[in-house]
Amino acid sequence: MSRITFNKIPIHPDFGKTIYDIYHVIDNGRSTIKEFYSLPSDVQDDIKDLVSNMATMEKVESDKVTYNLKSRSYGEIRPWAHRFFFFRKCGKNYIFFGYTEKKTRSLSSEVYDKFERKMKKYEREFEKFINEN
Repeated sequence: MSRITFNKIPIHPDFGKTIYDIYHVIDNGRSTIKEFYSLPSDVQDDIKDLVSNMATMEKVESDKVTYNLKSRSYGEIRPWAHRFFFFRKCGKNYIFFGYTEKKTRSLSSEVYDKFERKMKKYEREFEKFINEN
C-alpha cells in the first residue's frame, strides 16, 4: 500500500496575497518534484517565480505555463523545451504531481495517460488530506 502525503510550498509575501495554496506530492517518501533541485539555479528561480505567481494571481500569462493540456485534465510548467512539471488545480489549491524530461519531439499518449492515472490517484488522496486538515 502506498503512502501519499502532500507538502505545502511556502510562498514569499513579496509576491502578494496568496489566493491558491501550492502542494507537491510525496509518494512512498519520494517527492514528485525532486528533479527540481537538479536544475540550474536560474531555472529554479524562474520556476519559483512562476509557482509564486500561480499562488497569487488568478491566471499567470506565460508561455511556460499551460493550465489545461489538450484532452487532459491537468496542466504543465515547462521551464525549458524538454522538461515538464505537471499540476492539477483542485479548488483553491494546485497540486504538483509529476515530472518528465522530453527526449523526442513530443511525448507519447502513453506518457500522458500515465500521468493522467497518477493525477486521478493523487486527486482522490488530496481530497482526503484536505478533509482531514
